[in-house]
Amino acid sequence: MTPDLLLSLRFERLREGDVDTSGFFRIGTLEASPAELVEALGFADPVESFDGKVEARLLFGGEVFKRTKTDSFRGAVLDRASGPLIIGFVSVYPYKKTAGYDPELPISAGFWASTDPVSFSIGGRSPAFAGLFLSWARFVHNLGGLL
Repeated sequence: MTPDLLLSLRFERLREGDVDTSGFFRIGTLEASPAELVEALGFADPVESFDGKVEARLLFGGEVFKRTKTDSFRGAVLDRASGPLIIGFVSVYPYKKTAGYDPELPISAGFWASTDPVSFSIGGRSPAFAGLFLSWARFVHNLGGLL
């Protein structure tokens, strides 16, 4: 994915309750340390979990805009007047990684302070949107390495 295309992506952090996450399923993964994720994207919001598999997550809403032209000084010029081409939502969460699921694992606070890389799950309704989110996270926040 080229930087010009990435300029047409916009993701915003959402809070629990901002979006209906029913129907979300695992659509991708993001490799990063919990501390790195917190530094780049913020602290995860706690969630209710009857089985402890997921104790916290980060929610994002994203929009993909059509580029109308490329300006050599400013990069992509987006066609915001006609609205976004795609709107979608993703969640980033540690699945079965904390003591809520297995008492042998670190408690949530210890997990989020860890600098050891782990595989975070990305949830949503469209695997294609997970790819867009990952490209944005890598390009804007250098999460999971450079493209």
